[in-house]
Amino acid sequence: GQRDTTPTSVKQFTEVLCKLVIGLSVAWWLVTRGYGPPVIAAGAIAGVPVGLLFTLVFLAAYKKKRDAMAWGAPGMVRYDRPDRRKKTFYDILRISIPITLASALMSLLTLADMAVVLDRLQAGAGMSEDMADTLYGVYSKGVTLMVLPSALIVPVSVGIIPAITAALALNRHRRARQITGTALRLTSVLAMPAAAGLSALSYPVFRVLYWNSNENGPVCLSILGIASYFVCMQLVTTAILHASGREKMPALTVLAGGGAQIVVDYLLVSRPEIHIVGSPVGSVVCYLIITAINLLAIYRKAEDRPDCRGLFIKPALCSAVMAVAARAVYALLSRPFAAIDGGGRLSMAISLTGAIVIAAAVYGLLAVATKTVTREDIVVLPRGRMIADMLKIK
Repeated sequence: GQRDTTPTSVKQFTEVLCKLVIGLSVAWWLVTRGYGPPVIAAGAIAGVPVGLLFTLVFLAAYKKKRDAMAWGAPGMVRYDRPDRRKKTFYDILRISIPITLASALMSLLTLADMAVVLDRLQAGAGMSEDMADTLYGVYSKGVTLMVLPSALIVPVSVGIIPAITAALALNRHRRARQITGTALRLTSVLAMPAAAGLSALSYPVFRVLYWNSNENGPVCLSILGIASYFVCMQLVTTAILHASGREKMPALTVLAGGGAQIVVDYLLVSRPEIHIVGSPVGSVVCYLIITAINLLAIYRKAEDRPDCRGLFIKPALCSAVMAVAARAVYALLSRPFAAIDGGGRLSMAISLTGAIVIAAAVYGLLAVATKTVTREDIVVLPRGRMIADMLKIK
């Protein structure tokens, strides 16, 4: 909220490091003691609460030190009077309850959808319980890859919330409109090529990561790649609504999108010729509806509605060219490298890496050449000027 992302970065790195070191150490110790898989898995998860506790202490200490330095600086004067504690507590509840409700609804709808998919695979498509579990596991692996591009959008959503809120508090609606439009364009610029890449390279991506997995995995990932774009748009549009004081709206959109996903899965998964492939279609429908309603709310209800006529067209064209290049480069590289291990995992990984590098370069050149991304879009982010200078965007 104070535009300082350094402690957050340290926190994220430390948390993951604790998960890795402590979790794997405990799991290894349990293996040597002869415990079974459930206990070993529980031991591996032990790194999660330890990492969270450690980082919580770090953040609290950092903030205390930062506050002491800020308020103790020479000439520092408090220009505003804080609200009474009772009002502050009420404001926190008023804002946090709808946000928490939206998160809870998404979790509950995910559980309900899982039950529907497993039931339809067995009762509708006539599969055994083991096969249904296997296919749902394949879909879950695809979902894990689907949400990876959203990691690129978290800095955008974190950065824009205090920026939009500050602009609105100062009645600078034009500035808020500019930040909103920039956030939406930047999300498209980052998320659309990632989504196109996942779809275009779904087969090698899934095979390299999950070599012995079910053959339906790449098909699911090709559809989930499309959904990943709407996952990213859902994140940033939700952040914009929260920053604009409309924190109740996302709870309604989650309910609409999650309900639609359950209906689509119920209708498609039960068909034997479709089965688990229908679930990724439901994911696309879910996040598409959430994104569409959020965008509609931003454009129709807000005074700070952005002018984003080029929001989709330029990134879509650049991403389409990039996807074609990625497929072509992978096909070109896979032939000579197949001699390494007969088209096995290693040669596939090498070809995939080369295709990703070339595709990223192609998209970057196209994005700058067509002015899909501008310097104004970059500088709104934390350390944005440094990033723009490094990329030589004028």
